[in-house]
Amino acid sequence: MAINSGSLASADEVMNALGAMFKDGMQSIYEHDRDGWNANTHQSFKNLTYDTFITNGSVSTAYNLLYSAGSDAWYTPVWSTAGSSFWVIIDAKNIDTSAAIIGANDCATIQTGSNRWMLYATASATKEINRARVMKTLFYGSDGTDPFMSGTNVSGVSALYSASGVDVGLRGVYSSISGVAANWTQWNGTFADTTNNTHCQSWSRVNGDDGQGTVGLWIMPSGTILNSAYSAPVDETEVDTSAEVKSNPAMCTLAGSWSNGGFDCRVFFLCSGAVSWAHAGAGTTTDVEIDFYADNSIPVFQDGTAHASLTQHTYIGSRVDTSANITNAIATWTDSLTDTSVRTFYVSTDNGTNYASGGDTMIVRPTNQSSGLRIKWDNVRGNAGSIDWFNAWGLRYNWY
Repeated sequence: MAINSGSLASADEVMNALGAMFKDGMQSIYEHDRDGWNANTHQSFKNLTYDTFITNGSVSTAYNLLYSAGSDAWYTPVWSTAGSSFWVIIDAKNIDTSAAIIGANDCATIQTGSNRWMLYATASATKEINRARVMKTLFYGSDGTDPFMSGTNVSGVSALYSASGVDVGLRGVYSSISGVAANWTQWNGTFADTTNNTHCQSWSRVNGDDGQGTVGLWIMPSGTILNSAYSAPVDETEVDTSAEVKSNPAMCTLAGSWSNGGFDCRVFFLCSGAVSWAHAGAGTTTDVEIDFYADNSIPVFQDGTAHASLTQHTYIGSRVDTSANITNAIATWTDSLTDTSVRTFYVSTDNGTNYASGGDTMIVRPTNQSSGLRIKWDNVRGNAGSIDWFNAWGLRYNWY
C-alpha cells in the first residue's frame, strides 16, 4: 500500500521504502565486489551479507540450477518436453555426477531436489537423437561395458521418470554376442510380454570386421533386420530409431558368421516385461545380457512430464554465520526472469527449521529468532523451456 500524503505510514511501508533504497545501493556493492575495492575507502559493512557468485562454492544448495563460470551466475536449464529437449529424472540415494560417460555421450546431470537428479542431453540435435544419447548413457555407456545404471555410478535407485510418456512401464535391457567361429551363430531373445510391449525401441552397434564374408546383424522381430554390417562396424547407438519401434515383438536376435577373424553385436532397448535369452549355432562366443530391472534393481520408467510443468521450482540457498540474534531482514537480488517466473525470498533464523517468506526489498520478521541464519530463494518458473538467470543477492538484517 502506498504512503499517502499527510498520512501516518505503517512500519512495513517505511521498511519496504528503505528496502527499495537498499536495492539501489547494493548495485554499487555488486560492481565493486566483481571489479575490486579501493583499500583507502572500503570499510566493513554492518549486518550485511551478499554474494555475487564469483565462485559457486558460496552456495550451499542449488536445485534445478546450473553455474556459469564465465558469467559468474546461476541459471535454469531448458528441460521442457517441447522442442529437442530430452531428459530422465533419477531418484536415488546417490549418483556419481562426475562419471566420464555422462559428458562423453553429450549429456549432463543436475540435482533437482533432495536425492533427485536429472540426466539430460546437452547437444543441439533432434529430440530423438537426444533421447538416444540419454538412453545410451543409462543402459550402454561407451561400448556396452560401462552403462551408467551399473557399478558404482548409482546406489539406491528408487524411481526413474522419462520426459516421454511412451516410456512408462518400460525397462532397460542390454545384450551382446561376440567371438570366433566359422558358422552362423545367434543369441536369441524371447519377450515374455507380447500384449503391453507396444513401444519397443532399440539402438545397436554391429560389426563384421574382416571384410571376408563376416556379417553382424540385429534382428527384431524375427525376419526384420534393423542393423547390419558386412565389412566394418555400423554404429546406430546415437541415431533416430523411432521409425523402427516395434509393437509386441515375440523374438529378437543378435547374429553373425565369419570366415576369418571375429565379430560382435551389441544392442540396448526398452521393453515391457522380461526377455529370456538362448544361444544357437556353432563357434565359441561370449553372450551377455543385462536386464536392468531384474539384475540391477533399476525400476521401470514412470511418466515424468509433470516434472516439467510451468510451475517448476528452483532453489538456491546459503548458510550465513553470524553471532547476532536476528529479528528482521530485507533481501534484494538481481536476476533476469523470463515470462511469468516469480522468485520469493525466504529467511530462517533457526538453522533452516522454519522459514519466513518475503519479496524483493520487503521486510521479513522471523518468528523463531536466533543466530542460525539460513537464506534461500524459490523461483517458480513461468516457462520451463526458457532460461532464468540469478546474478547476485544481498541481505541486511537487524535494521532496528
